[in-house]
Amino acid sequence: MSGSVGLAAAREGDVVTVTVPTDASVRQGLDGSLRRALLVALAVWQGVMAAVVLATWASWAPGLVLLHAGVALLAVASLRRPRLYGPTLAVAFAVWGLDYVAASSIDDPLTLAGCWFGDLLYGIGALTLRGPARLLVPVGGAVAVAVLVALAGPPGWEASTRSGLVVTALAIVAAVRAGLPSLWRLAADADAAADRLADDLAEREAVRRASRDAAEDARVVHDTVINTLGAIANGGVAVAQPDLVRDRCRRDVEVVEQLLAGRRAETPAGLDEVLEATALRVRRTGDDPHDWQSRAARPVVEAVTGAVGELLRNVEKHAGVDSVEVQVDVDDDVVRVAVTDAGVGFDPYTVERRGLLASVEQRLADVGGSVVVDSAKGAGTTVALTCPLVAATGSEPVFQAEAEAVAGAVVRRSTWLWSVGVVAVGVVIEAVNRPGRLTWTYAMLALVAGCIVLARLSLRGRPRLPGVVQGVLVCALPTGYLLSLAGVDFGEREVFYYQAIGITPLALLLLVAGGRPAWRASLTILAAASVVTAGVVVTRSTDLAVTALVAAAPGLGFALAWSWYTRLVDDLVRRASQLREQSLTTAIDVAAEREVLRRRRLWSTAELRRAASLLTEVADDPTRVGDAGLRERCAEEEDHLRQVLLLSPASVRVGEWMARALGEARRTGVRLRARTGDVDAPDEQVAAVLGGYVLHAVRTTPPGGSVTAGFYPGGVGPQLLVLGATGGFDGLDLASLGDDWRASVVGLGEGDLLEVRPRPS
Repeated sequence: MSGSVGLAAAREGDVVTVTVPTDASVRQGLDGSLRRALLVALAVWQGVMAAVVLATWASWAPGLVLLHAGVALLAVASLRRPRLYGPTLAVAFAVWGLDYVAASSIDDPLTLAGCWFGDLLYGIGALTLRGPARLLVPVGGAVAVAVLVALAGPPGWEASTRSGLVVTALAIVAAVRAGLPSLWRLAADADAAADRLADDLAEREAVRRASRDAAEDARVVHDTVINTLGAIANGGVAVAQPDLVRDRCRRDVEVVEQLLAGRRAETPAGLDEVLEATALRVRRTGDDPHDWQSRAARPVVEAVTGAVGELLRNVEKHAGVDSVEVQVDVDDDVVRVAVTDAGVGFDPYTVERRGLLASVEQRLADVGGSVVVDSAKGAGTTVALTCPLVAATGSEPVFQAEAEAVAGAVVRRSTWLWSVGVVAVGVVIEAVNRPGRLTWTYAMLALVAGCIVLARLSLRGRPRLPGVVQGVLVCALPTGYLLSLAGVDFGEREVFYYQAIGITPLALLLLVAGGRPAWRASLTILAAASVVTAGVVVTRSTDLAVTALVAAAPGLGFALAWSWYTRLVDDLVRRASQLREQSLTTAIDVAAEREVLRRRRLWSTAELRRAASLLTEVADDPTRVGDAGLRERCAEEEDHLRQVLLLSPASVRVGEWMARALGEARRTGVRLRARTGDVDAPDEQVAAVLGGYVLHAVRTTPPGGSVTAGFYPGGVGPQLLVLGATGGFDGLDLASLGDDWRASVVGLGEGDLLEVRPRPS
């Protein structure tokens, strides 16, 4: 397969579309598998032809051997150079015709070998060519060879025999035309399913990554801007040193600028920087932090560093002490960090832990770590962080399991199509070539058909053939060989009509539905049967012995080629799967980046720059931290941003409108409590209408009043609930969302409740 993985994502509305490389498909893999398998079979069969030519030595033998060697070389070259495919077929058809011309009679072993050379060429044309060429090449080649045989062929070629070439070509093309579309549909269905899976995985993974990044941005804002505003508002040890206050405010302003510019809000680069930035006196124990940081994945360093920073700020604000102990222990591939203070402590089972849960525990959980809190009132606090050095972020979406299932389905479908097609074509060819005669060939075809039916019935609800059925197929293979050879009187007459590949379904069914031990045993027995048969008939004629060996060669060769074909299908489908996965990774990266940028608009809407301006004032004059007016403004900003943090990162569209409403409420003196669950509006238009309802409630509420708004999962879909002032929704257009949504207002004692939800489908 050729080609390369390119950018593979586009966004139409809110749907990520994944475009995979052209060779990243089951159909491409199947096409390539068939072509390669048939080219290899063509090259290998030239060895059989050369051996037969040498066994039936004549003066022209060296030249014919060289011609077959040339066909083999062209077939091998075509594996890597598709442009040689057409010339290879043309040369092969010409050499096949010369084989018939060189044969001494129609019953010559060379005629028998040439017969299967021609059938192989028919199959190659019918299976691998497209459009009219699928019919014209096999039938046209058969007609050309028939004309050549009529003009210069050996004795015994009657008109009906020559027409058999064309009948066989037509029968093979008809069988392929009847069965191959089923195989293509299987491949097309597999590709369509894989594309749907890729689109779904890309969308879900992009949202997951974006939600994770949005949650991390929220944690960074909480750990920096909000905590700094809270520290200034509360006073105490956290703002006792002006230099530290100045540096802290400036770093927080940089965080805001990075976030508003659409870049990741960076946390301190390492644990040392966090420990140096705190106003607490830190006693370090245990291992050198540089040791584990140099070995750990960056997400782990960021998670542990951010978590420790938040713990230190909690100590500054709540513990009532000015010192802390930080112990670092590295054991194999795990880092453990314990932060201990001798402060007031708390009851970890009853205390409000929302901040700790959001900032510390979730950070560690994102990289596979854990947090243990040991605290009691009056006994201090120890928080132990444990984290693997390699982030346990979960496996990326993969297609390998699907690839294995698809490859198996393709091979099984190919085997059934071949098996049924061989029997059907065999009956047609025998009926046309020897009309009105009941031959041993029909007995062979009946045996094979019976075994196919037995295998089909035995496989219902089972992945493998039962042992007894495998034994039947193993014994049927040499039996079928002897019956087919008896159909041409063991090479004495009409050897041209010998159907060597009629027994191949037995070996193929053992290969794909039995087991390789049984498959190998059947081929060994078949080879032994051909050698024994050749040994018996050699006393009558050397040509008969050669015919007996040549008669087994197609069955043995085809069984081996099918084994190679199954592996090739598996390899190519897996390769297509890997290309899909690589393309999916690219699509996810592109879509996730867009989602992250989109979600970061929330902070612009939430007026984060206003908080940055306030922090800049403090950085310019840190001695003002004791000013009552400044502390009140900081408390107001802190409360506002904490409200924004309560908006779920998953609710992007509605969350942005909720943040806008929070800003409006602050400006108008209205108390707004806004919440969103892990759901979102289906599109921007719906979000704008729902957000407009919340803004309307804020604007119609008098200063000092309150509004509560929530967007939550509901029974039939997400629902918006807004509790506003009495009469606050009068005149509101409740039909603006159309017939898909239902909106109603209910008067309650404390105000009016607006409820909006999707209509049941």
